Amino acid sequence: MVNTNGLRKIATVAISIALCAAICGCASTGGMQNATKESYAQRAPGQVLVLGKMKLRDRSTLGKLTSNYPTLVFAPLPGTNVDSKDLFHDTKNNDYFCLLMAPGEYRIVQVRSYFTGFGFQGSLVIPTDIPVQVPPVQAVYIGSILVEYEHKTKLLEMRDWLEHKVNVEDRFEEDEKVFRDNFPFLPLEITRAVRIPG
Repeated sequence: MVNTNGLRKIATVAISIALCAAICGCASTGGMQNATKESYAQRAPGQVLVLGKMKLRDRSTLGKLTSNYPTLVFAPLPGTNVDSKDLFHDTKNNDYFCLLMAPGEYRIVQVRSYFTGFGFQGSLVIPTDIPVQVPPVQAVYIGSILVEYEHKTKLLEMRDWLEHKVNVEDRFEEDEKVFRDNFPFLPLEITRAVRIPG
């Protein structure tokens, strides 16, 4: 099942080297890292392996921006008992993620990255509203997420903005082999809980 949100116009785009360092630098020093065999064995009681794929794609016809692997920012919904200050994940060099999270309801509220092109660099911040359900199971697959964006500029108006759309698909059959190759400690049973943005 595929759902494509309509294009959304964002009024402002952060294009600041300092902001880029603040946003992208923090992701390398904290947040949620991909689970390992050791961290899974030492997980807190009740924690669930959350599996998914994240891709950020520039749709600009000129291809003037080159985005690096994005950072996902999660927010717990009321009733989910978790400390939210470290609920982000830097995808680094892998589109596939496997995170240890507490059961509950979340949303991916932001996708952020940085870009370079034509001698400049800056940060990219895209607000999202992607529902994530983490049931009390051993492992859950939340889908293949694609965020496509196009950076637009009107020089005469000194205005920058982004148009973007979000796709969430259930591609478990093709993704499962990659997950099991990358994370061989996964349990045999993986629950599928792909939720489409409204």
